[in-house]
Amino acid sequence: MKILQINTIYKEKSTGRTCWEVEKMLEAKGHGSFTVHQVGDTSDPKHSYVVNSKRGYYFHKLMSRVTGLDGYYSYFATKRAIKVIRRYEPDIIHLRNLHGAYLHLPTLFKFLSLYDKPVVYNLHDTWAYTGKCPEYESADCDKWKRECKACPQWKRYPKSYFFDRSKKIFHDKKRWYAGIKDLTVVGVSDYMKMESFQSAMFQGRRIERIYNWVDLDNFHPYDEVQNRECRVRYGMNDKFLVVGVSSYWRKNTEYEEICALAKELGDEAQVCLVGGVDIQLPYANMHHIPNVDSMEELARIYSCADVFVNLSTAESFGKVAAEALACGTPAVVYNTTGIKEIAGEGCGGVVDQHDITGMKEKLLEFKGKEKKSYVPVCRKRAETLFHYKINAEQLISLYKEILEKKQ
Repeated sequence: MKILQINTIYKEKSTGRTCWEVEKMLEAKGHGSFTVHQVGDTSDPKHSYVVNSKRGYYFHKLMSRVTGLDGYYSYFATKRAIKVIRRYEPDIIHLRNLHGAYLHLPTLFKFLSLYDKPVVYNLHDTWAYTGKCPEYESADCDKWKRECKACPQWKRYPKSYFFDRSKKIFHDKKRWYAGIKDLTVVGVSDYMKMESFQSAMFQGRRIERIYNWVDLDNFHPYDEVQNRECRVRYGMNDKFLVVGVSSYWRKNTEYEEICALAKELGDEAQVCLVGGVDIQLPYANMHHIPNVDSMEELARIYSCADVFVNLSTAESFGKVAAEALACGTPAVVYNTTGIKEIAGEGCGGVVDQHDITGMKEKLLEFKGKEKKSYVPVCRKRAETLFHYKINAEQLISLYKEILEKKQ
């Protein structure tokens, strides 16, 4: 069995690591794997192919911003990528994130409709079934259920300077998907599965849920001595430690609310933001750690925290929260989208959106407890729901089932 994945990124960040982890699992079982992508690790031509040159990528990005059509350029680069796909001769083509200014989508989907191989479409965000939005919760929009048009977020990612082309893109996607005979949709959470059931794009298609996973060999609890060493190394004090992780912290609602939470907590806690930031943190009890690329170092930071917090209101899954659980740290999140499925009884909690006082109270429920009393509960939930080996095995079983039905 040979699987070809198409994703914006390979080996790095969340979905890029997922591609690589699927590759490792497939090859361990004697199967083949190859990834077509734009950014990420480029050192392994045996397993991956970069679609576009940097010049082509930036041209595509510029044109998409000028015209409002992301995914309608890079024609020749996509034709070359299709030649690579044909040479590889995959049994199944697994689509992941197709947005990101690297593919000519009309050409790709014409190829998929004619190639007549089963297609699996993994929903890492909502872009696949909307006119353009990778998340619509913040705009409180449900036009995607019928027809995207007059998009309230047309100037946001994928960014457009002048035009709202959401209606055209919506109907193009609907037509493209209809051309694929054997299409299976996979949501990374129950939330994504149920949302896609309501979409106009996937009516009559098979839709499954396979949770995103965490590599529990890399993300695991450290002992008390190691946790203290981690705090010292990163300049954190010995107060009740609340950690939040983002690829980049900017002045948006999530950042403003975690600052408000730090203010509410005051001297009772230290709030540590992990990730890029170029703004001055406003309170003395806030601490910053720049982006951490090493999974081992990130796991140590999760482990040394008392509680992990995620104040996002639009998460298809919430992988960083699941990673924190795997490291024995409870996750407190908002009661919305896919993130609410991460926390469980005794290993975190959910509070209403934007309820900073409620968030503070939920966090402080763990302050009077010894962390070792709830580490096993957190770890057990990660092992039960988000285990890499179990969930990746579910995906491989799905591949096999699809191919068996095709025979």
